[in-house]
Amino acid sequence: RLDQALAAFDGYVGLNNHMGSRFTADAAALAPILAEVARRGLVFLDSLTSARSAVGPIAARLGIRSARRDVFLDVVLSRQAIAAALAQTARIARRHGTAVAIGHPHRLTVAALGRWLAGLAGRGIAQAPISAVARAPTDRALAGTGGGRYPDGS
Repeated sequence: RLDQALAAFDGYVGLNNHMGSRFTADAAALAPILAEVARRGLVFLDSLTSARSAVGPIAARLGIRSARRDVFLDVVLSRQAIAAALAQTARIARRHGTAVAIGHPHRLTVAALGRWLAGLAGRGIAQAPISAVARAPTDRALAGTGGGRYPDGS
């Protein structure tokens, strides 16, 4: 299925798990997928929807450049909640140098993100592709576990 999905289009730099909490917590199921990611030289973005995600340790072992989600933008689908998540993204980026935010293509999310991105330069923050943010396992502690579905780790 992975080969078929990746053959359907080009121009991608990596993969991301979506609705894969059980899958990313299953090291035996995940390992062959990440081995193929490594073979193709792709990046893997862990949505970190499970505190038991095995992505970090396997990616480290395979030498995969990877990143993990810091903030979900639209856990609660409201203007206020999305604005708060974007503010949290900015705080994390300032504190750690990078922040990875993910969301769904809901109208509210897309609209809020468009407004936020337009003002990034004024906040001293730059948008970057995931290929620029993903790092080799030795670059930062991607091999650890932790984090949960929500930004507070629950």
